[in-house]
Amino acid sequence: MPRMVPSDALKVWLYAAAAVWLGTWTSPLLYNFGKAIAEVCENKQTIGLIEWLAGICRAADFPVFFKAAIWMAAAGLFYPFLKSLSGGWMVWKQGLQKNPNGLRQLAVGFSSVAVGMLFLIATTVLIKNHGQTIPVDVLAKISVGAISRALASAAMQEFFYQGLVLGIFLRSMPRPAAIVLMAAFFALTHFIEPPVGVNVADPDAAGVGFELLGKLFNPFPNLGTWILSWIPLVGLGGILAYARCATSSLALPIGIHGGWIFANHFSMMLAEKPLQQGWPALIGVMYIGYIVFRITRSHHVHIPPSSEV
Repeated sequence: MPRMVPSDALKVWLYAAAAVWLGTWTSPLLYNFGKAIAEVCENKQTIGLIEWLAGICRAADFPVFFKAAIWMAAAGLFYPFLKSLSGGWMVWKQGLQKNPNGLRQLAVGFSSVAVGMLFLIATTVLIKNHGQTIPVDVLAKISVGAISRALASAAMQEFFYQGLVLGIFLRSMPRPAAIVLMAAFFALTHFIEPPVGVNVADPDAAGVGFELLGKLFNPFPNLGTWILSWIPLVGLGGILAYARCATSSLALPIGIHGGWIFANHFSMMLAEKPLQQGWPALIGVMYIGYIVFRITRSHHVHIPPSSEV
């Protein structure tokens, strides 16, 4: 099949922009709807699912609804986006080959990243002396569930990012440019998640969704923190794209990303901040880059033109 026209790569950015704009615009509506459900269900007997949803809405602040609205918009626009691609949704297979080492790479990637990042997080917490004491039995129970959720989330994300999106980029431009563009796309789409401490003064004000969006991309007043939040995301996105290209498989990216998500779960519990904020994240991304280099240095696969789908 001939290479895709660059317009398909442009459609990726237009899809992301449309999802962010639509989600930002509808986030106040979702916030009011969620709080209305919480108020109606308060002190009333309802079915379990509605009661569970009402509890979440009652405890959530505006950034939670903001993020949910963008995800809902992205899900709603996903099918039209796929239909618009000149190569169809099977483009996610671009450059992928059967990988007999896939399961091992997934396990090694996950365990190496999870253990290394947890050690880094624990060290940071001990230095700052502001961590929480968690019983070992509770920690073990949380770990089992966290591993499953982390791998499931990583698999879905990597199918989209390194499968579909990078597949489109690889058909539209040379591999180095595709990896760089993937790193930028990964960082931009992850940066819209409001970090801890970023909120709005009045969630009922007009245009409050765009107010929060502006705060996310405003480098001031703390330029250093803003930069240190961007660099790890760009680095992680580039490393995941490189791992996908080097192994011609999604197994290693899923393992790496799963380990990152797993460690991020405990970072929120112990340090009360996500991994992409601060120096630990930057050090962690450099460590992950080294792990990926060690795993992939003997697994570089040349993708012949005939492998295109």
